[in-house]
Amino acid sequence: MEGKSGIGVFRQLRVWKGCEQSARHQLRVFERDTRHLRYVYGKLGSPRRGFRSGAFEEYVQDSWKVNRRLTLELGLRLTSWIPWHQRSDIQSGFIPSTWNPANASRLYVPGLAGSTRIAVNPVTGAQLPAIYIGAIVPGVGSVLDGMVLAGAPGVPTGLTKVQRITPGPRFGFAYDLMGDGKTALRGGFGISTLPQSQIDTNLQNQPPNNYTPRTYYGNLSTFLGTAGTLFRRM
Repeated sequence: MEGKSGIGVFRQLRVWKGCEQSARHQLRVFERDTRHLRYVYGKLGSPRRGFRSGAFEEYVQDSWKVNRRLTLELGLRLTSWIPWHQRSDIQSGFIPSTWNPANASRLYVPGLAGSTRIAVNPVTGAQLPAIYIGAIVPGVGSVLDGMVLAGAPGVPTGLTKVQRITPGPRFGFAYDLMGDGKTALRGGFGISTLPQSQIDTNLQNQPPNNYTPRTYYGNLSTFLGTAGTLFRRM
């Protein structure tokens, strides 16, 4: 068999700077919120804190002329890639295996005081206006139960587990139907790997990097000094 071979390397680095514009937009929307929230979104707006992703691929390929009418192409591509991640590790996510029922938060439940609908603390029985139904009871459990931070030991880059090396075989053929070099039947098969293309910027907007407390029955003089109430995100 006669043939030729090829060996190559392909490297790709992808950078997304959209977080800067997105963060600035959200900064304008939430500019009336607490100083801490403005500080967090200001950090995300810095260009040097953008998202990064990369791919590194090696391939080998050979062409064999089996005879004067049949030629085969055989190859293998090996792909390794780094998922999209926030380069300063300002990301967090929920991993079920790290959740501990003993540390779970409790929510205010609905109840009645006479004919009036109210919110009830399931631990102490304390009553609040109905607007607090579904809110997280402060001081009970942890709102961070099950949450992990990017960059922490054992947490994968970008909070995404990926296969270290993904093989992609290639096969192709060309057959001279008439033997005169004018008409050929060609075919091929290959497996390709498409690295993660979607960027989940919501992973920046979760505790402990970002909280969205709500304040009820307050006024401007007490606004900055009020802790606010947290609700579970659905």
